[in-house]
Amino acid sequence: MLEPKRSYASEAEDLVADRLLRVNFGYSAADCAGSYIDIGAHHPVNVSNTYYFYECGWRGVNVEPNSEAIPAFELLRPEDTTVNAAIADRSGSAEYHYFNDSQLNGIYDRSTVKHIEGCGYTYIHSRAVPCLSVPDFLAQYVPQPVDLLSLDIETQELSVLSAWDWEGKRPKIVCVEIHSCSIPQMLETPVALLLQQVGYSAQGRVWHSSFFVDQRR
Repeated sequence: MLEPKRSYASEAEDLVADRLLRVNFGYSAADCAGSYIDIGAHHPVNVSNTYYFYECGWRGVNVEPNSEAIPAFELLRPEDTTVNAAIADRSGSAEYHYFNDSQLNGIYDRSTVKHIEGCGYTYIHSRAVPCLSVPDFLAQYVPQPVDLLSLDIETQELSVLSAWDWEGKRPKIVCVEIHSCSIPQMLETPVALLLQQVGYSAQGRVWHSSFFVDQRR
């Protein structure tokens, strides 16, 4: 009989990723010490796609632009590397917008901010945050390929994945937020098409997150 597992993610993304590791690569999080990159990590435990793996002995890199969240990462995930920055198409700075629901914080244009407000959320303020380009981030913080890449950065996913090093820093599994009303629709999004082009296949989906597995293994 299988032992129940606790999920820390909003829609059990951690357990889906763990199952895909077992099915495709023959191991799960508890079998060995793997590594992850969590871009848009939000919180070290709550609605985290990677804390389950941290508990299993994995270690990795958390990227979170919200400086208010960094002390919690340092306290609760001291063996990880936590980067207080946004990952963008260029290094420098960007305007980061805050809402009453911190899961919606992000780098947006004004029309997207208005759209979120129209959905009933309260806009608080904006603040300039440091940005790292994808090449700079990979060179500084990712010395080798990783097992899991989790990406939840509120409309910026495509720009980051477009600049990723799919040869030298290739993850086994990519968990990425894609908003769509159906699986066929998700498969036609620019993010899904890009991942398929670089050799990944879609193998799972929850409401907000889709899972792509490396087919070049």
